[in-house]
Amino acid sequence: LGDEVWAVANRHNIYNVRPAEPQGNAKDYYREISHLIPEKNFHLPTTDVSGMKVPSMLGGNILKDGSILFGFFHPRAARVYLVGNFNDWQCPGHPYPREEQFIEMELYRGFFYQPNLWLAHINPPVLKNPIEYKFYLQGGSTEVERYTADPYTRLYSDDYKHRNSVIVDPSGFRWTDQDWKTPDINSLILYELNIYGFTDNDPDIPDEIQGTFQGVIRRIKDGYFTKLGVNTLALMPTAEVPTKRGLGYEPCTFMAIEKDFGTPDEFREMVDEAHRHGLAVLTDQVYNHTSNDFNPLWNLIDDGTQDGGFYFSGSTMWG
Repeated sequence: LGDEVWAVANRHNIYNVRPAEPQGNAKDYYREISHLIPEKNFHLPTTDVSGMKVPSMLGGNILKDGSILFGFFHPRAARVYLVGNFNDWQCPGHPYPREEQFIEMELYRGFFYQPNLWLAHINPPVLKNPIEYKFYLQGGSTEVERYTADPYTRLYSDDYKHRNSVIVDPSGFRWTDQDWKTPDINSLILYELNIYGFTDNDPDIPDEIQGTFQGVIRRIKDGYFTKLGVNTLALMPTAEVPTKRGLGYEPCTFMAIEKDFGTPDEFREMVDEAHRHGLAVLTDQVYNHTSNDFNPLWNLIDDGTQDGGFYFSGSTMWG
């Protein structure tokens, strides 16, 4: 009869590989690796997984022993592979596949206690810096097989359209603002700024840091905001967008810092320096629309609709 095809009850999706079976639930998995979670300056996504009182474990996270935990939400995929510069980007979709290097993620019951959480815990002997990765899906999207960036990535690679995500270790930054207390909302005096526009073409700021977090840090240190009498920096969106000079309202993803502004640690440095100078920091988060130019979430999860899939209800000229 030719190649096999597979289906799962209550799904419209058809698969050309046998769908993975769930290996257990997220709580059991978290219990096994919880002793490796760093105690300070480490942030697993805290989305409660169906009342199991465990983090969702989404994204790529470096643990105390140097191993890396990867988590990916996808309720429709048949199989998911972790792909990166730690396994020579090997997966079934590689032009010269070497099966012994494949890293197949395991499926667990997560959100709503349904099989939708894919997890992998690896400890490769050699790691490149930066550590780059993405996921390879078989089934469950509008394509039979596809690569995707990590929706929870904290940083994209230099050429983000290759869909490479970059591991960021938040536990490496040393905060100095332990005594900081956010002012009462009634006493906030806001200065709204766009990171790029605030110091662009500013003759008092060195060319190499204009339009960056470091440019804002320079202004914080020289007392610019203190002299104005404000106590809060209200930042326009800082998530990754396809353009350099946009205002940030067409994000490619929600957790990744705009690399044209600087690194995640430079963002942390800016917040830390602001607190040292008595300045609160507010961020503008854009969740209700995304970029039309580069949008890794579009049709990522095929739920049977024609409007972009699981995450969307259609598109407009604005996103």
